[in-house]
Amino acid sequence: MGTMTDFWAREWLLEDIALRHAINDFDTAIQIGQKAGLLNDDAYLTDVGRRYVKDNRANEVVVALEQ
Repeated sequence: MGTMTDFWAREWLLEDIALRHAINDFDTAIQIGQKAGLLNDDAYLTDVGRRYVKDNRANEVVVALEQ
């Protein structure tokens, strides 16, 4: 992926993690992504993270949270 593509893919991933875990803190979203192997220690996308974004963003997976 290109630099801008990686940037937007990472932003989408962090938003997705935040929605799935009902959190508002991106530091926590980064930690979750790192533990899941989606982000490396520097919070950049791993190959697994890129695949996750490609598969889920392409399918427009939407998470509905009960309020």
